[in-house]
Amino acid sequence: MQRYTREGDVSYALGYSITFELIKMRSQEVIEVLYTSKIKKNELFFSLKEECERRNIVLKCDDRAIERLSIKENCYVIGVFKKYFSALRRDKDHVIIEDIDEAGELGTIIRTCISFDMKDIVFLGEHIDLFEPKVVRSSMGSIFHANIETYKDLKHYISAYDEHLLYELKNNGDDIHDFKKEGLTSLIFSSKDHEVRPIMIKNGKELKMPLKLGITLSSLYAKD
Repeated sequence: MQRYTREGDVSYALGYSITFELIKMRSQEVIEVLYTSKIKKNELFFSLKEECERRNIVLKCDDRAIERLSIKENCYVIGVFKKYFSALRRDKDHVIIEDIDEAGELGTIIRTCISFDMKDIVFLGEHIDLFEPKVVRSSMGSIFHANIETYKDLKHYISAYDEHLLYELKNNGDDIHDFKKEGLTSLIFSSKDHEVRPIMIKNGKELKMPLKLGITLSSLYAKD
């Protein structure tokens, strides 16, 4: 089992909870599930074993692979899966993120979107690697619930989804708490300035993007 590479066709879900999310949401992409001989054969392990058997997924002990693939200590389980494509839904709102390629922030953004049931996410940029195990791990498995596409820039996204109305979070514009969205919406979070309708978070200039995202989605999509 080789270490992760961006060019490869395979990635890894590190840890129990993330592997469970992988199996639950993307079982057809799972190649196998590995575990270490150090693992405790407790209720959690037998739940994993049962899920693998039910879905005809190979579960095997492989200490050398676990040691080679782990990026954190005390990793007892690794889900091995094929990289996949998951198209955005045309009849749902989208979130567009630009200028973020750090693994921790990518994962946090995905996790935040899924917590508000915003499953259709676009990342703009040429250096995005969503299947990097650190991204998968920081998303806490939320990535397996999402439909994600990447585009070089906003122009390429618009050419594919021109039916969506574009709004960008800026430091000026309609206050997010007074904003009334109409029709299919794409919310842009970027450090660049696009020629689209602006919305703003009052006193939000210094907030980091994941926090701005959370406040915006809470204002627009939080369920009563």
